[in-house]
Amino acid sequence: MKLPSLTDLATMPTMTNPEQLAAIRILLTLAPPVHRVKPNLYPYVALTMIGLCLNHGHSSLAAGVYVIYGVFLREFIHDMESSYHSGQIALRLLEQYQAKTLTSKVHLIFSVFICPGKEHGRATLNLLREGIQRVREEGNIEYVGYFIMAYFTHLYLLGESLVVINQEASKYMELLVITQQKYCLLYTNIWKHVTLSFQGLLADNCQLVSDEFNEHEMFNHFHETNNYQSLFTLHLAKLIICYTFHDYQQAVIHGSKAIQYEDGAFGLLVVVTHNFYYSLSLLAQYPNCDWPTANRTQQEHDLNQVKVNQQTMGNWANHAPSNFQHKYNLVAAEIARVVGDTLDAMELYDLAIAGAKDNEYLHEEALANELAARFYLERGKPKIAQVYLTDAYYAYARWGAKAKVEDLEKRYPELLAVIQQQQTISIDPSNSITTSNSQSLSTLSLIQTISSHTLSVSDALDLATVIKASQAIAREIQLEQLFSTLMKVIIENAGAEKCALILPKAGEWVIDAYYITQSMSKGNSEGNSEGNSESDQQFSLTVLQSIPVVKSEDISVSVINYVAHSSETLVLDNATVETMLAADLYIIEQQPKSILCTPILNHGQLIGIVYLENNQCTGAFTKDRLEILELLCSQAAISLENANLYNTLEEKVAERTQELSETLEDLKATQKQLVESETKAVLSSFVAGVTDEISTPVGNGITAASTLADETIGFLRNFQEGKLKRSALKNYLEVAQESSELILSNLQRAGELVQNFRQVAVDQDDLEKRRLSLKRYLEEVLLTLEPKLKQTPHSLTLEGDDTVTINTYPGAIWKIITHLVINSIIHGYQPSEQGQLTLTVERIQDQVMLKYHDDGCGIPIEHVGKIFEPFFTTARPQGRTGLGLHIVYNLVTQKLLGQIEVKSEVGQGTEFIITLPIG
Repeated sequence: MKLPSLTDLATMPTMTNPEQLAAIRILLTLAPPVHRVKPNLYPYVALTMIGLCLNHGHSSLAAGVYVIYGVFLREFIHDMESSYHSGQIALRLLEQYQAKTLTSKVHLIFSVFICPGKEHGRATLNLLREGIQRVREEGNIEYVGYFIMAYFTHLYLLGESLVVINQEASKYMELLVITQQKYCLLYTNIWKHVTLSFQGLLADNCQLVSDEFNEHEMFNHFHETNNYQSLFTLHLAKLIICYTFHDYQQAVIHGSKAIQYEDGAFGLLVVVTHNFYYSLSLLAQYPNCDWPTANRTQQEHDLNQVKVNQQTMGNWANHAPSNFQHKYNLVAAEIARVVGDTLDAMELYDLAIAGAKDNEYLHEEALANELAARFYLERGKPKIAQVYLTDAYYAYARWGAKAKVEDLEKRYPELLAVIQQQQTISIDPSNSITTSNSQSLSTLSLIQTISSHTLSVSDALDLATVIKASQAIAREIQLEQLFSTLMKVIIENAGAEKCALILPKAGEWVIDAYYITQSMSKGNSEGNSEGNSESDQQFSLTVLQSIPVVKSEDISVSVINYVAHSSETLVLDNATVETMLAADLYIIEQQPKSILCTPILNHGQLIGIVYLENNQCTGAFTKDRLEILELLCSQAAISLENANLYNTLEEKVAERTQELSETLEDLKATQKQLVESETKAVLSSFVAGVTDEISTPVGNGITAASTLADETIGFLRNFQEGKLKRSALKNYLEVAQESSELILSNLQRAGELVQNFRQVAVDQDDLEKRRLSLKRYLEEVLLTLEPKLKQTPHSLTLEGDDTVTINTYPGAIWKIITHLVINSIIHGYQPSEQGQLTLTVERIQDQVMLKYHDDGCGIPIEHVGKIFEPFFTTARPQGRTGLGLHIVYNLVTQKLLGQIEVKSEVGQGTEFIITLPIG
């Protein structure tokens, strides 16, 4: 089917048939589950909907149709260009029809299924982040989960920093817990644990097992619930980590099992990733074939499978080389390696590395370098291999994959010996962490100078964790959240069991946050507490207590006083033997072992104190821990100042928000008064019309009656005086007959007018629907407008089908037509111009179409999209409110459940097309 161009969309007809619209609504609802459960039926759904749109026109539902058709073109026809074009049409139609109810769905489908087939995958991240925020604001809990699932999948597959992924996980997975999105939470946990595996935070790098997630239990759970999408993804996750950590047999097993559930991930980016890693795994074990059932036939089968995979990957790469070309090249390099095409392999490895680097796929750049190093080692060229391995080493480090860095150190100790022995990491405020070969670890930069250390990159990643913690503190601007983050970071990095944050308030030192391990907790549950699992240790946090230090029984007051007066750090390796604390009641009763208390200084001013205890051992707070704590406190000083400023700003914002809220209420009340005023103005015009129209027949009747009364007085006088003549009698009877006829006809005319006006007046406030002959009723409406039109040179013509009946609210019809006519009179013509107004009635299947047209000045194109907005008017100096057409729009769309559109061209007049259900 030929799709329209983007420029043709504005001229496409509008779909009005209720049955066709209903069919599209149903099919749009069916499309997602059909795609997930019965993908073989998906083409019928997509083709039926696109056929309806191309043959019968567009509506506000069309954006959903085109994005689903785009998925069909990509997955079933493999036409990436047309798929992307269909997706672009969908995005344009969202804007054209302001289809807000479809925005989130269309953006999700476009980001996940269509965009990566043409644009760089990173283009999807902003769409997905914005989508998460939008559906949260809409309260669409289901789609919050879907967006988060897609977001985390893309973060990993695009090679985002593992530290960033974990930070995002902390932010969004809590939201999935709160909204009870178990399906999405379990899925997202898969990628979180792949990240933890590479960071070396799991007991076994190839086992996705932690306190909150167990791969063996999850496989069973996903099988029991027929969750094919999560089964495919979990097998893919196992394929990735097993391959990367050289367990090729398990990698192939999981790669093969994933294929059984591929329908559950149909069309997703994970399918491409499976293609990539499954091919690499088959090629990794290809030369060995030492696992059960392996033989020459199996080798040929595996190689053929890889070639089939490459055909698919090649098609993707042709249309989106930024995402897929380096993957294709790396697999091609591995094929060349196993079949002995050495020169081709050398060229292809370099192409793969360059492509991954240029397109910011950091994890795949690292992998390509590692495979190239292995290739050169197998060919007895260790010096060349060392170059590639060194690049792999640093790429994995930049990615944050500590476990993989350590794996390379253990697997290739001789090639990396020079790096490990000579590498000096200099921590300086003006530099990133750099090495002797000028490799830059930009993600590991520090804020202030600490010292110089000689350590491997795997050790540096431990320090990087502290740096990231410092950055986490820097991001917090709300006091409560800052306290929480700061306390967690300090207690984790300083090796403390107890931590207190002391701040000055009203001339005294108070404890504003208190953090303690549950083993030390005295059961104090006051305040806002939370439990967290951190390295198998449970913590309890209490914030915003503002307990005066002198009243606290949980810390040493003497230690706090010392630091408060000296602004110097105090470290006590064994507090119980310190003579300076011999009289301290807390030390005597609690017998703490290690204490560290340090000031928080901002521009030399003491703004806070951090108090730490460790009761497990003496000398717990070493020099290294002190240096780390001083670094964190430096950042904390800045963040505390920022948070205080933010808190002050929030208070001001709250005050201003209250003022704005009150102003908004006033504006709403004013708008309501203006709408009522606009309605009253129309009614006043109506009353004036009634008065003017009835005054003529009533005036004629009064004149005739007055004439007859005068003649009757003369006739009686002549009769009483005996002067009555035959000619006078005849004249009187003629006058009486003529006057009576005149009085009767004018009274009948007045009666008809009163009846018509009464019916229209009653209809204005009629809350009940009634069936009426539309054209006949419009004739009555136009009759009420005649007095207004008589004051102008304009004429109004009513045309159309006399047989059309409609079950509707008559008063709404009257108000709509009246506002449109008055709008034309006021805005459409210059005072001396003569205009032709036309009102046409048509029936189109089960709908009625009212077309109102004037041949006036028309509406400038920049105003056409605004005319139904409240208070929009170009005649405010003349006292117009800009509510007339806004009232019309609301009556048509809300009261009558119809549609209204406007067509206008400057100098060619304006036409309003109103479509209403017959009812």
